[in-house]
Amino acid sequence: MAKLRHIAIVVRDPEESAKFFEQAFDMKVVGRARRGLYVSDGAINVALLKVESETERLGVTHFGMWVDDLDAAEKKVLDAGGSYLSGCPTSPHSFYE
Repeated sequence: MAKLRHIAIVVRDPEESAKFFEQAFDMKVVGRARRGLYVSDGAINVALLKVESETERLGVTHFGMWVDDLDAAEKKVLDAGGSYLSGCPTSPHSFYE
């Protein structure tokens, strides 16, 4: 069974947002990303991503699932009717947890 791994939220200031998650929920900063950082409760991460353009909306942008086999999971999602919003990532810098 796939497991929820992270929820990504686009925010104005990832550092300030992280302080909120630390103070309000006792979460800890556990990593840095190209455009933000991750806070965690030890099981689930919240990716706090800095808004990159005036057209990008603030708020929840995506969720990440933890799977044992990426190819099998992709097929299962596509077979269930899922699709890529902007194409399958092909960059060697694409990140998979």
